Amino acid sequence: MNRKFKHGMSMALAVLSAMFMNTACTEDWNDHYDDNGTNASRTSILDIVKGDADLSNFSAVVEALGCADSLLNQSRVYTLWAPVNEYVNKDSLLAEIEKGNRDKVLNRFVESHIANFKYAASDSMKADNYMLLLNEKMVPFCGNYSDGYTFDGMAVVEKNIPAFNGIVHKIGGTVTYALNLWEYLENAEGADSVAKFLYSFNVSKFDEWASIEGPTVQGNKTYLDSVFSNSNQWFFTYGDKYTAGIGNVSMEDSSYMFVVPANEVWTEWTEKAEKYYNLYLDEKLGEAEKFRTDSLRWFYARKSILNYSLFSKRDQTPVHKLAWAVDNDGDGLRDDSILSTYSVKRRLFSKEDVLAGTREGVECSNGTFYVKDVFNYSPFYTWHDTIKVEAEYPRYQGNEKNKDNFVTSGTDPNVVYVSESQMHDSLVAQGAKLSSNQYVEVAPLASTGNPKLIFTIPETLSSTYNVKIVFVPPHIASPRANPADSEPNKVKLILRATGDNGKQAKLVEVKNIQNDPTRIDTVFIPDAEDPSKPMKIKFPFTEYGFADNLLNASLEITSDVARNDKGFTRVLRIDCIILEPVAEDEE
Repeated sequence: MNRKFKHGMSMALAVLSAMFMNTACTEDWNDHYDDNGTNASRTSILDIVKGDADLSNFSAVVEALGCADSLLNQSRVYTLWAPVNEYVNKDSLLAEIEKGNRDKVLNRFVESHIANFKYAASDSMKADNYMLLLNEKMVPFCGNYSDGYTFDGMAVVEKNIPAFNGIVHKIGGTVTYALNLWEYLENAEGADSVAKFLYSFNVSKFDEWASIEGPTVQGNKTYLDSVFSNSNQWFFTYGDKYTAGIGNVSMEDSSYMFVVPANEVWTEWTEKAEKYYNLYLDEKLGEAEKFRTDSLRWFYARKSILNYSLFSKRDQTPVHKLAWAVDNDGDGLRDDSILSTYSVKRRLFSKEDVLAGTREGVECSNGTFYVKDVFNYSPFYTWHDTIKVEAEYPRYQGNEKNKDNFVTSGTDPNVVYVSESQMHDSLVAQGAKLSSNQYVEVAPLASTGNPKLIFTIPETLSSTYNVKIVFVPPHIASPRANPADSEPNKVKLILRATGDNGKQAKLVEVKNIQNDPTRIDTVFIPDAEDPSKPMKIKFPFTEYGFADNLLNASLEITSDVARNDKGFTRVLRIDCIILEPVAEDEE
């Protein structure tokens, strides 16, 4: 028969079968297990449970689960903390099994009292002596010979009962099953929208190794028990920004804050986020293409909200030690800062901001669960990121889709590395910073030539940006140079992106853009009516998630120095290109 189990269930049947197997096992198998290297006991755990009147309720539940006879040849050793009758609500548990909740009883009741390996109560065991149970929960097993021993705070009323396949302790109580964050989400009040979304990514996979092989029938392998294990892509933190999850909220050895938006907030903010993922739809391609674009918009919007919903309680490394972390507040890790788990771009948040508008937290086995009624994160901290194109990175040089070469009428690009100690004193005095300590330099092929560079721009959303270019002065690494002798650039800029026909279209073209050659100068594409302000440039379609060879968004930078122009350099020195998102109320 086929059975589907939650994470960690794949071991459960093997455990119960091995524990409660009858004594008809072979002599060789029995000889393999003992108390301390000798075959001191010929009694199985099943014999102990069945033969002890104090454990009859527990025995009845295990028998009703129907797994004792299917795995007779398992060779494992276990510890059972068996609850005595007065603490086992047999009728209630049997009723749950009858209602079809067998796996729930197995996982939350039986597995809560079993651990792999043999753990005796001996000497003094400290309070932090935690046992990893079969359902991956962790509970303390502690005490001493004089005062007695406890298991999850319950008295061990009889200890160290030996069996050839492990050891049994009788306890005065039952372990209270503590939901982890993932389990609690399933029925969290007011958060079922998030639960429905995340649980939709559950994948059940046949586990051949954990399944119990049966006889071969007409050349085909059969199984007495088919075991399935579950996984979810949101548990995996590796991958790129399109596939990486937030962290394994089902892991029992972790400690998190899980802050999920309430249903109304989820609806409001996912609708708002979807506008930023407006993909071009070629209607000639039919319903399949419409479904694809709608699905991507739906997924990207929801992922962007949840990327920053999980925070580690343990990993709170100071921000100056996390070169890859983003400090939203700009003032380093304060006492009230918390670090997100999203590995693609980990961010520091103010704990006060994160918990603002949340309901009272619920303590789970691996952290605290919060439902948030007010989504007060800025889109700039979630989906509407600043885009930085490092000029020296080959992946951004040229436009593969439109067969645009990176350099036209110029020398091969020269990537120049400049450390802070090599930087000109005047720039150091200004507090100048060179992104990644590198820039790209291209000179004209002839003295009157004007080189042209084309940079591909990834990840643009269907939103508004200010576009900026960072120019590097000629004297950056020439300590004896006089900054006053440095000449500015004069360039023409053409910004392109996906247009209304799905093809590359020109968004903006501006001329006579000049930089200040005495500094590392950030120059913006100016507003047509007020050149002192940056132009707010609307990208009609997103190119988020596009492969590099499919991108339309690009910036063309061309030296625009005429023959009779004096006092300009034709050498292009570019540090990076920055697309700075514009707030929605400013668009």
